[in-house]
Amino acid sequence: MIGTEIQERFRVHEVRFGDGYRHTSPAGLNTKERTLNVSFSGLSEANKNTLINFLNSLNSTSSFFFTLPGEAIASLYKCQSYRYTTLGGKRWTVSAEFVLVYN
Repeated sequence: MIGTEIQERFRVHEVRFGDGYRHTSPAGLNTKERTLNVSFSGLSEANKNTLINFLNSLNSTSSFFFTLPGEAIASLYKCQSYRYTTLGGKRWTVSAEFVLVYN
């Protein structure tokens, strides 16, 4: 894996009042949203195909465990989309968007 971009957000309910005051509260139990944009670079064609076959088998409906580099605990994610590009010389990069899920 060459790189990971992490975006985190929190879901909240917000009420705005006429005097500019805002009241916020958590929107549910699991309010943290996390999206990962991960890139697997320098893959052989066989490894690219293995990764793509795995992502296709999930069909964006099944979750899988993924551990971020530097983290000790895996979390559940779903793959929303992916793309792949050639680097030439039979090497590939697969980029994917993983979204944190709570099951």
